[in-house]
Amino acid sequence: MLKRSRLTIVLLLFVIIALSVGCNPTTTPTAPSSTTTARQPVLAANQVLRIPIAAEPATIDPQKSAGSINLQIVMLVFENLLTYDTVGKLVPAAATSLPTISPDGLVYTFKLRDGLKYSDGQPLTARDFEFGWKRSLDPTMGYGYAFSGYILKGGLAYNHADPSKLSKDELQKLRDAVGVKALDDKTIEFTLEQPAAYFPNLVAIWTGLATRQDVIEKGGTKWTEPPTYIGNGPYVLKEWEHGVKFVFEPNPNYRAGTPTISRIERLIVERSTFMGYQNNELDAMWVDPEVLTAMQNNAELKKQSVPVPQSGTSMLVFGVTRKPFDNTKVRQAFSMAIDRQALVNGVDKGMGIVAEQLVPPGIPGHYSNLKTLKFDSVAAKKLLTDAGYPEGKGLPEIKLTHLAGEHVYAEFIQAQFKENLGVDIKLDPMDSKARSPLLRSPETYPQLIFMPGGGWHQDYPDPQDWYSTIFHSKATAWAYNYWNNVEFDKLTEQADAERDTMKRDALYKQAAQILMDEAPVAYLEHLMAAALIKPWVKQCQPSALDLFFLCRGSILQMYIEQH
Repeated sequence: MLKRSRLTIVLLLFVIIALSVGCNPTTTPTAPSSTTTARQPVLAANQVLRIPIAAEPATIDPQKSAGSINLQIVMLVFENLLTYDTVGKLVPAAATSLPTISPDGLVYTFKLRDGLKYSDGQPLTARDFEFGWKRSLDPTMGYGYAFSGYILKGGLAYNHADPSKLSKDELQKLRDAVGVKALDDKTIEFTLEQPAAYFPNLVAIWTGLATRQDVIEKGGTKWTEPPTYIGNGPYVLKEWEHGVKFVFEPNPNYRAGTPTISRIERLIVERSTFMGYQNNELDAMWVDPEVLTAMQNNAELKKQSVPVPQSGTSMLVFGVTRKPFDNTKVRQAFSMAIDRQALVNGVDKGMGIVAEQLVPPGIPGHYSNLKTLKFDSVAAKKLLTDAGYPEGKGLPEIKLTHLAGEHVYAEFIQAQFKENLGVDIKLDPMDSKARSPLLRSPETYPQLIFMPGGGWHQDYPDPQDWYSTIFHSKATAWAYNYWNNVEFDKLTEQADAERDTMKRDALYKQAAQILMDEAPVAYLEHLMAAALIKPWVKQCQPSALDLFFLCRGSILQMYIEQH
């Protein structure tokens, strides 16, 4: 449930592409098969990939990192039990196979591969995964993603414990009760509070990574510096020149072999990177809409540009506890008054896909035959009349509370409601520090806001991460606008636990239709990005999965061609 601003999304810079899911792992690049003689690739003498990163991470501690800037570093150095293949299917990583599951769906057991080692040569054991999970739930860590472990037996109780009111022994007792346990060096068992068919996804992303207690204790507050930042992923952090760059080299003990790229330089660039790319100082980068527009007249740059659909959706959030948006028909009317295609074409220069439902196409949880609230100004006006506000008469003053970076979108929405509903709304600019307290109470929640963080971006390809995580009334990850629907909660709870794929999907689909009909939010667009990739960077295929899953199989096949 990472939430990122649109600007941050577009500027999240390029190790993600390096870790894309387009290729099968291999240690040497191969020429494409053909009935004619294919040109064999000629590798550059220096296999160095130079890519920018938007800012210096606040931390790269795996049990403190929950944002994209952090995770771009973390997921080069660490690897979890499972990962994803090219189509988003769960496949083994550090584990030998998918887990065995108890008949009641509460116990998941994984076996580790033989011979796993950290980059310093020390054996990796199941105990390291147990330590990583329990450390992420430690109440003294303040981990923003700790909620992912609440599905574990005792996870919530341990994380919510107050260290100032409990003895060391009492805290240890809560820690020991958490439902993750290494049965031996190669076997780890997870016990859940309740059945959760989505659970394997949590051991495919950045939760519960296998950190080492000895190196953390040795390094202390500086354990994330290169000498003690030791992981089991494809690369080793060799240098961290703070404020300037990160340098990575291959992990000689990586379980899937040695990458061809022998050095990755992550250059910390907090301003425009476009000039550096044009000067061949960078090999790849994400671009924002302004840069995309500027390069349309450059034929060579256009060839190097790759559009990348993202697994995220932006939304306008209705304050359902505030008039007039406590009325479902009013919410439906305002949703249907937005011309999303005009938003995509005009404001975002084509970098987006019209969103008529929550989940983007091609991602589990998207349903092509939902009855949606398409743009229709005539129908919108009728709904407003049916709600008791003909031609908008009788509506209270309506404000759209927005951040400075959202002003262009706010102005667009304001114009849409004027043009398509005949309703004037006021813009209420506010900084995030002033806005945040308003979101904590149904009495103060704004009438209209854009979804905090610029939209929702899935962490794993499962409907649970969309419907339940966002909109269930007791979701611990986030409470957007206090919308509460008993039937929706019931359906998502059943779907979360259901292991039969078809039954599970049918339940989520019913929940999706309720969400559509109730309209607690208005979907705006499925987000897009664009990447610039130099022609000498080969086997790099950015996809919608890159930004969140950091699937590392293709890193072994990537190479720099002689140029």
